[in-house]
Amino acid sequence: MAERFAIVGYGNIGQRHTDSLQTLGIKEIVLIRRDPAAPVLDRHDAMERAGSLEEALHSPLAGVVIATPTSLHGRDIETCLHNGIPMLLEKPIVADWAEAIRLVAIFADTPAPVLVGFDLRFTPPVNAIKEQIAHARLGEIRLAQLDAGGYLPDWRPHLDYREVFSSSRALGGGVTLDLVHEIDSMLYFFGKPDSVMATIARKGTLEIDSDDVSAMTFDYDRGPVVSIVLDYLRRPYRRSYTIVGDDATLNWVEGDGEVTVVRGGSGKKDVIWSAAPDARSPFVEEMAHFLRVARGKTTPKVDFWEGMSSLGLVEAARRSAANGHRESTAPFLKFSKPRK
Repeated sequence: MAERFAIVGYGNIGQRHTDSLQTLGIKEIVLIRRDPAAPVLDRHDAMERAGSLEEALHSPLAGVVIATPTSLHGRDIETCLHNGIPMLLEKPIVADWAEAIRLVAIFADTPAPVLVGFDLRFTPPVNAIKEQIAHARLGEIRLAQLDAGGYLPDWRPHLDYREVFSSSRALGGGVTLDLVHEIDSMLYFFGKPDSVMATIARKGTLEIDSDDVSAMTFDYDRGPVVSIVLDYLRRPYRRSYTIVGDDATLNWVEGDGEVTVVRGGSGKKDVIWSAAPDARSPFVEEMAHFLRVARGKTTPKVDFWEGMSSLGLVEAARRSAANGHRESTAPFLKFSKPRK
């Protein structure tokens, strides 16, 4: 029997994931939308449609991709868990911390493979940075700055930015959750921090009710200070990482096509990664990994528990921003994979 996969949500990310499944040779794909009769891209027109994940369960599913607004994730996550269906879950897991705690109990009782969709983990430059840190090639890390942002109306110029989920906190929007990739990168590079001090606010003139600026400083008792600045305001869009070690400083600007390291006082840059012209899309790489997870051939690179860590750090940062004090992250990082 051919493998059958479902895509829940058909926005920009849902469409990308559908393309990735097609690229990887998956023939049976169910597109799940509230209005299954709504038009789709021509290349997806022949696919099966359904109005809900429950409706699509009339035949077995080998895996489910959940790409709806964050606030809508919970029900479909529960359906997958109760039916033991592997899922690729777009980041973050959910928008509400209380709902996340509730899902932890369900997941512990009915585990199913979950890959949380942090596609940066599947990009060569981020993995090149990880290798430099893991092999101590920069010396002891003292400081890191991870920045990302762009003018929200430019993200999806064919849509009214005021009507997309990013603009609505109730739907799981706001730049802190929307660009949680940088928190995940910090976890990937350095592990779990010990505390955070944050300012999370709406500072610009965009007509949104979610945060458009987030400045967080995470501290490791036996490690670096990590500054993360996210926004919906800067033009043009930019993502940049700077890692400062005792022996060298590493720099990466997304789109520049290289990761550089400066050692000593000469100022000479060594290029430790440069883009390959024929590199496969990180979305395809991520989907290829998910197919291996769904087939039981590997474990998720970013599993449910790591997804909980990034969400917990968002909650800790929100608490810090609300009370004006540095917040311990320990209460928000207490979840770990159950022992078998």
